[in-house]
Amino acid sequence: MESYEDFQVVTKDALIFTLNELKLEQDEIVLAKLLKAYSRLTPFPEVKEALQSLDSKQLSILSNGSPDMLNKVVERADLSQHFSHIISVDELRKYKPSMDVYQQGVLKTGYQKDEILFITSNPWDACGAKTFGFHVCWINRSQKAFDELGVQPDVIIEHLGQLTVKHEF
Repeated sequence: MESYEDFQVVTKDALIFTLNELKLEQDEIVLAKLLKAYSRLTPFPEVKEALQSLDSKQLSILSNGSPDMLNKVVERADLSQHFSHIISVDELRKYKPSMDVYQQGVLKTGYQKDEILFITSNPWDACGAKTFGFHVCWINRSQKAFDELGVQPDVIIEHLGQLTVKHEF
């Protein structure tokens, strides 16, 4: 909606909404603990091995997360060595699926959009990236239906490990 707020603020607002929606009690201590946990996310079990198998490729992160949050999560998961770029929307002050954000990925990596395979577990993000012109891989861990937004991913996998086994790009 062309309005920007720091990812931490958006995350807190979403958390408060969810607690209210579920009619769960909330206080600042609980909110602070839950928000802190967000910066300690752990990768899915196959991620480290899958990233190692992709080390011959230039890998980057393009995220709606703030630089501080992204760096903390990647470092705590011991994944920093796998990524050439960690790109945050914070610099543009726009969130995906803004086409400007996907263009930022092109500018930062130095690749043309048709040379990039964009991998995401979010259907809305897959649709945005595909509309922009990226090749798209959607990780469908939960066997959900894909959004009806007029575009489809090029590849659908259940977990990141399948990308290394089943697909060349």
